[in-house]
Amino acid sequence: MEKKVKQIGKLYKARMLEELTTKLDNSHGLLVMNFAYLAMDKQRDLRAKVKKADAKLIVVKNSLTKRALVKLDKQKLADGLSGTTIIAIAHGDPIQMCKAVATFMKDNQGLTIRTSWIDGELMDSASVRELASLPSKEVLIARTVSGIKAPINNLVYVLNNLMTKLVIVLNNIEQKKQG
Repeated sequence: MEKKVKQIGKLYKARMLEELTTKLDNSHGLLVMNFAYLAMDKQRDLRAKVKKADAKLIVVKNSLTKRALVKLDKQKLADGLSGTTIIAIAHGDPIQMCKAVATFMKDNQGLTIRTSWIDGELMDSASVRELASLPSKEVLIARTVSGIKAPINNLVYVLNNLMTKLVIVLNNIEQKKQG
């Protein structure tokens, strides 16, 4: 009986490792954080904010997470695992996840970012805060389009103004001939 329980435990851990590896591999970004001094109600608030940013928070044993990260060739990220660890996994835009966590951290002192992996780059806490301070992707696109559009608008304005002046001059010439 004891042998079967150990086998079931090994199968369970293998399955958990496989699922965790898949989740981590399919993510667009990861934040490894310490939440030792974060109350349960604050953890719920953090989960809700991160969920709105198309991300998910998971709490998994560090040893299991290290094995999954090593399997994915993210050993440097695995080095940040110690103590009470919570991982934010971005399914969508990782910048939005960083913004959600940074906003939460402004009001709550019990959460600290240890390390992160965003779009293939290993980053520290300061880099994550810097990313979080950037405008959203949509705002950056709008600014770029506006920058491209401005010279064209100015050209149209100048040409329109020249045509208006030409019409005025022609009207004045016509009035002088008639008058």
